Amino acid sequence: MQSNSNNDYKMEKQFDINLFYEKYNGMSTSERKAYISRLRQAGISIHKIVCFSYSEAPGIKHALFTFDGNNESIPYFMLDREMLLKIVKLLFKAETVFTQPFLI
Repeated sequence: MQSNSNNDYKMEKQFDINLFYEKYNGMSTSERKAYISRLRQAGISIHKIVCFSYSEAPGIKHALFTFDGNNESIPYFMLDREMLLKIVKLLFKAETVFTQPFLI
């Protein structure tokens, strides 16, 4: 995943579903699992994130979050701003961890 610092700064100040969608869907399965683990360690009890778009409207992106103890997925726009910004900040931290070379 490549990072654009202007978009990163924008994303940390407000939630941009298109940018979140691109970054999250750009992660491998193991990166997604590690990201969800980081969210849980930070006290956010998310156990599943699904980002998708409909073929009929590919420009419209969606993100659904499923929390522990709740079988229903919650759309991103139903979460409070503080929760979204915390999720975003951890996404950027996760991205920098995943893109750093492993040095011995």
